[in-house]
Amino acid sequence: MGDPEEIQKATKLLLEAEAPLIISGREVASSRSIHNLVELAELLAIPVVAEPHLQLISLNFPNNHTLYFNTFDSESNLVKTSDLILALGCKLFTEFNPPIKNIFGETKKIIQINVDPWEIAKNYPVDIGIFLMWEQPYGT
Repeated sequence: MGDPEEIQKATKLLLEAEAPLIISGREVASSRSIHNLVELAELLAIPVVAEPHLQLISLNFPNNHTLYFNTFDSESNLVKTSDLILALGCKLFTEFNPPIKNIFGETKKIIQINVDPWEIAKNYPVDIGIFLMWEQPYGT
């Protein structure tokens, strides 16, 4: 479980956001939490995009769901008009090269939740970072 105070802060930011966007990463599928993500997205009517890993594009959220909007594209209107990014179980993209610029812009809020504390805020600054231990370890 993550830090309760940080989860409370993240919840407040998420509920106050006018145009939030969820980026679903591979840890969502690895932790068998897709159904939880679907429930959250539906409850708050938040669009979801997948972390851009070609082999995992549609594994992190049902690609036939009405709230699914394909893979993350920093140039899409959906991303440009969002005021908050909830990055769940993803690395925020840059695995091999450091980012040249902040693709999220300076005014967008970012909440990053990951099972690997090393990934939190590694590539982009975040407003809230939550290290979350899954109840089931990988591969079980």
